[in-house]
Amino acid sequence: MNPVLTGIAVDLTMPNHHASSATIRPYLNSLQQLMSLDCVFVALFGMAKTRIEWVAACGNRYEHCNPYELTGMPQPCNAELLQRLVRHQLLDVRDCTDHRGEYAEFSSRMLCLNLCSMLVGGIVLNEQVSGMMVFGSLHRRQGWDMDAHLIMKLMSASYAAGYERYQHNH
Repeated sequence: MNPVLTGIAVDLTMPNHHASSATIRPYLNSLQQLMSLDCVFVALFGMAKTRIEWVAACGNRYEHCNPYELTGMPQPCNAELLQRLVRHQLLDVRDCTDHRGEYAEFSSRMLCLNLCSMLVGGIVLNEQVSGMMVFGSLHRRQGWDMDAHLIMKLMSASYAAGYERYQHNH
Protein backbone atom coordinates (compact mmCIF):
# COMPACT_ATOMS: atom_id res chain seq x y z
CA MET A 1 0.00 0.00 0.00
CA ASN A 2 1.12 3.51 -0.78
CA PRO A 3 2.74 5.08 2.34
CA VAL A 4 0.70 8.27 1.82
CA LEU A 5 -2.53 6.25 1.95
CA THR A 6 -1.33 4.53 5.11
CA GLY A 7 -0.59 7.94 6.63
CA ILE A 8 -4.06 9.19 5.72
CA ALA A 9 -5.64 6.12 7.36
CA VAL A 10 -3.65 6.68 10.55
CA ASP A 11 -4.50 10.40 10.61
CA LEU A 12 -8.21 9.66 10.16
CA THR A 13 -8.18 7.72 13.44
CA MET A 14 -7.23 10.90 15.32
CA PRO A 15 -10.26 12.59 16.90
CA ASN A 16 -9.09 16.17 16.27
CA HIS A 17 -9.48 15.66 12.50
CA HIS A 18 -13.27 15.33 12.80
CA ALA A 19 -14.08 18.70 14.34
CA SER A 20 -15.15 20.32 11.06
CA SER A 21 -15.20 19.79 7.33
CA ALA A 22 -12.14 22.04 7.07
CA THR A 23 -10.08 19.59 9.16
CA ILE A 24 -11.11 16.53 7.14
CA ARG A 25 -11.06 18.09 3.67
CA PRO A 26 -7.25 17.85 3.18
CA TYR A 27 -7.44 14.08 3.66
CA LEU A 28 -10.33 13.77 1.23
CA ASN A 29 -8.39 15.92 -1.23
CA SER A 30 -5.36 13.63 -0.95
CA LEU A 31 -7.54 10.56 -1.52
CA GLN A 32 -9.13 12.18 -4.55
CA GLN A 33 -5.78 13.03 -6.11
CA LEU A 34 -4.05 9.73 -5.30
CA MET A 35 -6.92 7.67 -6.69
CA SER A 36 -7.84 9.97 -9.60
CA LEU A 37 -11.44 10.33 -8.44
CA ASP A 38 -13.97 12.97 -9.43
CA CYS A 39 -15.13 13.34 -5.84
CA VAL A 40 -14.70 11.91 -2.37
CA PHE A 41 -17.07 12.69 0.45
CA VAL A 42 -18.24 11.74 3.89
CA ALA A 43 -21.92 12.11 4.78
CA LEU A 44 -22.99 11.63 8.40
CA PHE A 45 -26.53 10.80 9.45
CA GLY A 46 -28.34 12.50 12.30
CA MET A 47 -29.05 10.88 15.66
CA ALA A 48 -32.25 9.25 14.35
CA LYS A 49 -30.29 7.96 11.31
CA THR A 50 -33.03 9.21 8.97
CA ARG A 51 -31.37 12.30 7.45
CA ILE A 52 -27.96 13.37 6.23
CA GLU A 53 -26.91 16.10 8.63
CA TRP A 54 -23.28 16.76 7.74
CA VAL A 55 -21.18 16.50 4.60
CA ALA A 56 -17.49 17.05 3.94
CA ALA A 57 -16.41 16.76 0.32
CA CYS A 58 -13.64 17.25 -2.14
CA GLY A 59 -14.20 17.33 -5.88
CA ASN A 60 -12.87 18.73 -9.11
CA ARG A 61 -16.18 19.71 -10.60
CA TYR A 62 -18.80 20.87 -8.10
CA GLU A 63 -20.88 22.18 -11.00
CA HIS A 64 -21.42 18.52 -11.96
CA CYS A 65 -21.33 16.81 -8.57
CA ASN A 66 -21.94 18.72 -5.36
CA PRO A 67 -22.25 16.35 -2.37
CA TYR A 68 -23.18 19.29 -0.12
CA GLU A 69 -26.62 19.14 -1.75
CA LEU A 70 -27.23 15.96 0.27
CA THR A 71 -27.32 17.91 3.54
CA GLY A 72 -30.80 17.67 5.02
CA MET A 73 -31.95 14.96 2.62
CA PRO A 74 -33.21 11.57 3.82
CA GLN A 75 -30.39 9.08 4.22
CA PRO A 76 -30.34 7.02 1.03
CA CYS A 77 -29.93 3.44 2.30
CA ASN A 78 -32.78 1.01 2.77
CA ALA A 79 -32.64 -1.60 5.58
CA GLU A 80 -30.92 -4.20 3.38
CA LEU A 81 -28.13 -1.82 2.36
CA LEU A 82 -27.65 -0.66 5.95
CA GLN A 83 -27.17 -4.31 6.97
CA ARG A 84 -24.55 -4.77 4.26
CA LEU A 85 -22.70 -1.66 5.41
CA VAL A 86 -22.86 -2.75 9.07
CA ARG A 87 -21.10 -5.97 8.01
CA HIS A 88 -18.43 -3.79 6.35
CA GLN A 89 -19.48 -4.79 2.88
CA LEU A 90 -19.13 -2.11 0.26
CA LEU A 91 -21.70 -0.91 -2.24
CA ASP A 92 -20.10 -1.06 -5.68
CA VAL A 93 -22.50 1.02 -7.78
CA ARG A 94 -21.27 0.63 -11.34
CA ASP A 95 -24.01 2.55 -13.11
CA CYS A 96 -26.05 5.04 -11.10
CA THR A 97 -28.40 5.57 -14.02
CA ASP A 98 -29.55 1.93 -14.01
CA HIS A 99 -32.70 2.16 -11.92
CA ARG A 100 -33.42 -1.55 -12.26
CA GLY A 101 -30.10 -2.76 -10.88
CA GLU A 102 -29.04 -4.00 -7.47
CA TYR A 103 -28.84 -0.49 -5.98
CA ALA A 104 -31.77 1.09 -7.83
CA GLU A 105 -33.39 2.77 -4.80
CA PHE A 106 -30.04 4.04 -3.51
CA SER A 107 -29.06 5.37 -6.95
CA SER A 108 -32.35 7.18 -7.42
CA ARG A 109 -31.93 8.88 -4.03
CA MET A 110 -28.44 10.00 -5.02
CA LEU A 111 -29.41 11.40 -8.45
CA CYS A 112 -28.62 14.99 -7.44
CA LEU A 113 -24.93 14.04 -7.44
CA ASN A 114 -24.84 13.33 -11.20
CA LEU A 115 -22.36 10.53 -10.55
CA CYS A 116 -22.25 7.55 -12.87
CA SER A 117 -20.39 5.25 -10.49
CA MET A 118 -19.80 5.11 -6.72
CA LEU A 119 -17.98 2.98 -4.20
CA VAL A 120 -19.64 3.36 -0.80
CA GLY A 121 -18.36 2.32 2.61
CA GLY A 122 -20.27 2.61 5.86
CA ILE A 123 -19.19 4.70 8.83
CA VAL A 124 -20.11 2.13 11.47
CA LEU A 125 -20.33 3.10 15.14
CA ASN A 126 -21.70 0.78 17.82
CA GLU A 127 -22.91 -1.65 15.15
CA GLN A 128 -25.01 1.05 13.46
CA VAL A 129 -24.37 2.91 10.24
CA SER A 130 -23.81 6.53 11.22
CA GLY A 131 -22.83 7.69 7.76
CA MET A 132 -21.02 6.79 4.60
CA MET A 133 -17.82 7.50 2.73
CA VAL A 134 -18.10 7.67 -1.04
CA PHE A 135 -15.60 7.50 -3.89
CA GLY A 136 -17.33 8.95 -6.95
CA SER A 137 -16.79 8.96 -10.68
CA LEU A 138 -18.57 10.94 -13.38
CA HIS A 139 -18.03 7.94 -15.69
CA ARG A 140 -19.55 4.46 -15.63
CA ARG A 141 -17.28 1.64 -14.51
CA GLN A 142 -17.38 -2.08 -15.00
CA GLY A 143 -16.64 -2.24 -11.30
CA TRP A 144 -14.25 -0.73 -8.83
CA ASP A 145 -10.94 -2.60 -8.65
CA MET A 146 -9.78 -4.51 -5.58
CA ASP A 147 -7.32 -1.76 -4.61
CA ALA A 148 -10.19 0.74 -4.43
CA HIS A 149 -12.20 -1.74 -2.34
CA LEU A 150 -9.32 -2.25 0.10
CA ILE A 151 -8.62 1.46 0.35
CA MET A 152 -12.32 2.22 0.97
CA LYS A 153 -12.54 -0.41 3.70
CA LEU A 154 -9.43 0.98 5.37
CA MET A 155 -10.46 4.63 5.07
CA SER A 156 -14.08 4.18 6.18
CA ALA A 157 -12.99 2.09 9.19
CA SER A 158 -10.28 4.62 10.08
CA TYR A 159 -12.74 7.48 9.76
CA ALA A 160 -15.25 5.64 11.96
CA ALA A 161 -12.60 5.04 14.65
CA GLY A 162 -11.58 8.69 14.69
CA TYR A 163 -15.17 9.92 14.62
CA GLU A 164 -16.07 7.66 17.54
CA ARG A 165 -13.14 9.06 19.54
CA TYR A 166 -14.21 12.58 18.61
CA GLN A 167 -17.76 11.91 19.87
CA HIS A 168 -16.47 10.52 23.18
CA ASN A 169 -14.33 13.62 23.72
CA HIS A 170 -17.06 16.17 22.91
